[in-house]
Amino acid sequence: MVAMLDTIRRAQPAVIKGVLGAVVIAFVATIFLEWGWRRPGPGDTSLAKVGTEVISVREYQFAYNNLTDFYRRLYQDRFTEEFARTLNLKQQALDTLIQRKILLNEAKRQGLTVTDAELIEKVQSYPAFQVDGGFDRDRYIQVLRLNRFTPSDFEQSQREELLLVKLENFIKDGVHVTESEVRDAFWREKEQVNVDYVRIDPARFAGQIEVNDTDLTTFYQGHQERFRKPEQVRVAYVVIDPDALLEQVTVTDEQLAQYYEAHKEEFRQEAQVRARHILRKLAPEVGPDEEVKVRSVMESVQQRLRAGEDFAALAREFSEDPASAEQGGDLGFFKRGEMVKPFEDVAFALQPGQVSDIIRTDFGYHLIRVEEVQQAGYRPLEDVRSSLRERLTQEEVKRLAEAKAQTLYEALTAPGAQWKDVVQEAGISSLETPLIARGQAVEGIDNAFLFTQTAFGLQTDEISAPTLIGTRYVIMRLLERKESYVPPFEEVRERVREALVQERSRELAQKKATELLSELQAGRTLEEVAQRLQTEVEHTGLFARSTTLPKLGRPTEFIKETFGMAVGEARLIGLQEQPVIAVVTERTAFDNEAYEKEQAQIRQRVLRQKRDHMFTQWINDVRRHMEDRREVSINQDLFVIL
Repeated sequence: MVAMLDTIRRAQPAVIKGVLGAVVIAFVATIFLEWGWRRPGPGDTSLAKVGTEVISVREYQFAYNNLTDFYRRLYQDRFTEEFARTLNLKQQALDTLIQRKILLNEAKRQGLTVTDAELIEKVQSYPAFQVDGGFDRDRYIQVLRLNRFTPSDFEQSQREELLLVKLENFIKDGVHVTESEVRDAFWREKEQVNVDYVRIDPARFAGQIEVNDTDLTTFYQGHQERFRKPEQVRVAYVVIDPDALLEQVTVTDEQLAQYYEAHKEEFRQEAQVRARHILRKLAPEVGPDEEVKVRSVMESVQQRLRAGEDFAALAREFSEDPASAEQGGDLGFFKRGEMVKPFEDVAFALQPGQVSDIIRTDFGYHLIRVEEVQQAGYRPLEDVRSSLRERLTQEEVKRLAEAKAQTLYEALTAPGAQWKDVVQEAGISSLETPLIARGQAVEGIDNAFLFTQTAFGLQTDEISAPTLIGTRYVIMRLLERKESYVPPFEEVRERVREALVQERSRELAQKKATELLSELQAGRTLEEVAQRLQTEVEHTGLFARSTTLPKLGRPTEFIKETFGMAVGEARLIGLQEQPVIAVVTERTAFDNEAYEKEQAQIRQRVLRQKRDHMFTQWINDVRRHMEDRREVSINQDLFVIL
């Protein structure tokens, strides 16, 4: 095993200043999550085998915990145990480890290797291990230690990661695309159709529907599940709101100063400038005459600036940047990397009050005036005092709210405790829901999904642990649970009537639409069909397969059907639970000139997609073959209880 590579050991020693920010930890945690790996230790129990390679319980638990932490950060208070089960994180974690072992085995079988030089370059490239743009050994060691990793573990995992990349490239390099595939992809993206259509609204037939009691009872008997009431619960609950504790918190100037010094790296800022500009736009492939014309305009503006006219006023008059012209060309502060490079280079070279010469970028011609320069360094405490005080105050009230919620929970669950007495003694109002279903809104609760998920996980009279919902802690007690049931007919008579009328209205609408389509195909125009319905013909305008249509969104069936129709063809299509008669009135022709311009870009995208698809298919084939040969085995009895 390669421990800390000697080259890295000697690289750029430096002292880490301040406390490593959470962003560093999060960055490295993401690295670890990607490979979900940790070397098995002595005595680790085997959970699965891939060929001769063992996946230990320790490896699996590490991968599962990383995956769970990732989703918890992603979904925050929406992440619950039940939600985790729907994501099937246990299987995801194990499948990831199995796939990794399979791929590493294949990489070795193909004779692929990773050199020490490649590993050094990989490790040193991570920004989390760098100080002032260069690799720093002390930061490297500390970041790994904070994540409970040894250098040898991390370096071995990175060597394997590079090996997997080489294997992926090895497989993908054999995949190519044909000219036909590129043209088809371009055409599917660029082709457009124009459609006229007439809606046949079922609601217009509702007045024709007559139903009697026999119809209703028969429909009810045949569709009882449509009227089923979901499971419901009723809970008592209390809310601990951090905002109610604000008066208990005072952040002193001394505390602010201490926090500032201990977390100074948080307040480091890069060099930035505040500038104005005047832009005259140019198209990407402008002719020389137009270029000369636009530059001459900028030269006249430049002369007026040199004569002493106000830059902001001229920007309002001449600039073609819609985002800044009305503000006198003011772009606000920006850092390096936030503007195109020619613009950035000039802006950062100017002093406050200086105006640039005319410069050219891909957008056109610019004149730039720098208003203010902020050098790189630390924002002074005075600049951040107000926001820092607010942050520390919020952190403290959150801590107090959490402690108060935990204390209240312990009192509520103490032997012999009575909900009403404990809550009253705590000076908190006890609230109560009516019977509610999963996901049903609860007044005053920000996240109904999380609230009801917690409530439905309780047994009668059980008290939940404090649950953070939004910014407040909630403790609840299950008072009543009502199982799902089908209500008796009399209870849902009106719902049955509405459902039956809707169904028969749709049947009549479909029948009418079929008759009108026949008339259209026999020679009537779509306008005549619309007149018979006393409605109007609607028009989509030209649209592509990926277009979001006004008033329609992206109706899958409608788009699929219309792109399969010839110009002048009429079809009956379902749209938003209504039948429509659609006629394709126009279809764009293949644009050879546009294809020639975009061919290279389209080819790269199609090649990337095809390679990704083939690689995934190859992985699945390799795994299936190994499973057929019984080279992949899982201890299911152990997996179930983990």
